[in-house]
Amino acid sequence: MEPFYWPITLLPSLPVMRGGASSAASNADLDFPGIIKKSEGGIVSIPTPMQSTIRISYFRTQGRGDETLPENLTLLGTPFYQGNWLATTHLMQDAKVSWDFLTYPLPAGPRKIRVKTLWEVQWVSFSTQINAPYATVATVNGSAVSNYASEGKNLIRPTFGGELEQAPFRHFRYELKASGFGIPHHGDIWDMEGSLAFRFGKLELLVGAKAFHFETNPQLDEYFTDTIKGPYVGLRYYLRNPE
Repeated sequence: MEPFYWPITLLPSLPVMRGGASSAASNADLDFPGIIKKSEGGIVSIPTPMQSTIRISYFRTQGRGDETLPENLTLLGTPFYQGNWLATTHLMQDAKVSWDFLTYPLPAGPRKIRVKTLWEVQWVSFSTQINAPYATVATVNGSAVSNYASEGKNLIRPTFGGELEQAPFRHFRYELKASGFGIPHHGDIWDMEGSLAFRFGKLELLVGAKAFHFETNPQLDEYFTDTIKGPYVGLRYYLRNPE
């Protein structure tokens, strides 16, 4: 069990929205303004035979911001006009199930470098709300045209990768891992991380850095993409002392 804290505000990267292949709008692109909040998440690990592990992980990020539009845009099928004050919020969530399979050496000794292959299924969800609260409400054929729009996109992909780990000392080890998968012009996901782990009995303190990227399907009316990165710290608890 491992809760972790990921202060991605140290290296901020805000998502972008782009008009997709099926969009009828001439200008549907938006670089989300404002700030992105820290990310928190957790991992549950389940030992399996042959010194391998099933890991179930989840994290989320949120952001908000506002700007005065420099030009007319059609966002999520709703028209917004130059000079409108635009308020935006967004939420990104990621969940992953991974089988970390010990590939070499087998069996692994306590001080040997271990190579694992990662066999994963990953789900990414991105949702946003866009509002022009002070804009004049227009009417078309007697009906008011909304100054509010919202949308959510999901992306599910198998991802594949590798992991390198070693415990050169009794209470210290390191991990390096990366995985990803994409279908050209239909969305992709990748992530990578490196960490140092310091063990104290059943507890392990992890410090390192992570990066995560996603792009939803650009063949739809609009799509979202972002790459977030930054240092992180985690605290792993073992039900049994990993001697």
